[in-house]
Amino acid sequence: MPEPFTWGIWPSEHGSMVGPACGCGMPALNVDESEQGELLGVGGFYAALPHLPRIEAAWREMKTRDLGLDANDELKWNLPDNHPTRLKLHASGRSGPLRNELMVDTLTSLPVTLVCVVMRDTRNPGWQQIIGRRHARDFYCEGLRYVLQRAGDEAQAHAGGGEPWFCVVDRPGGLTQIGLHWHSTRWLDRGLKAAHEMYRELMDHGAGQGPGGVVPPLRQLGFASGLLVGHASHDDFLQMADCVSGAVTSLVKDVMDGTASDWLVARVRAMVPAFRGGRGVMFGNGLVVWPMAPILWNALRARLL
Repeated sequence: MPEPFTWGIWPSEHGSMVGPACGCGMPALNVDESEQGELLGVGGFYAALPHLPRIEAAWREMKTRDLGLDANDELKWNLPDNHPTRLKLHASGRSGPLRNELMVDTLTSLPVTLVCVVMRDTRNPGWQQIIGRRHARDFYCEGLRYVLQRAGDEAQAHAGGGEPWFCVVDRPGGLTQIGLHWHSTRWLDRGLKAAHEMYRELMDHGAGQGPGGVVPPLRQLGFASGLLVGHASHDDFLQMADCVSGAVTSLVKDVMDGTASDWLVARVRAMVPAFRGGRGVMFGNGLVVWPMAPILWNALRARLL
């Protein structure tokens, strides 16, 4: 049976908090987001730089060999009904859950470490009347900060090598400036530059309390000077990151609603060993749900462990 919910940082006797991607150069962190109702998942994977060509080749081969797509076709966890890739898959008789199953199978066969932060929009509905909008995307910067916290924790635990950490994000859209904020949306005071300004603050002042302790300024840990921005339609690594954030956010949403299928649970459970911390200390480390909800947390643990 899974352990009961506990607050705080996992104790050191649980062993290393790192996943399978470490030990070969400094990693590249690839992050995408998935907005689903009142949830926003921000996550993806990091991997050692020398492994990236192999990782990309495997993803592209899966698209061509197993799905009959072109290697440059965009692959996402959730494809809109009129998305060109969905139409291609439907025409070839390869639509349905096969796509998602192959995405997870490929991802978990590679030397990557997964991390995902699911932000919950718990603001009172009256907030929308005050500011004219209410979107979980308002919490993108805070979710990205928690992801970078874990990357900084990783860098601190495995210092050396002299190569920088790179963080590549899908173009962060929808970050509309708002006049009223609380702690988790304070970055939106910076408008469209919010994510870049947040990253700069972490470079200069640190990322706060991570799973392994206080994370110093990312500049001291060898992080690259600024965020790198891509677009998932043209970036295989961001498509892989979308698989992580999309699958995990879907599971959190369905567990909250009491509708989580055995199929979805099995897909995310297959990803568990690849998460930062693995099966032993994934929760609160490689996987974060914030703000914390003990009942939801224990329900997720019961389904995945």
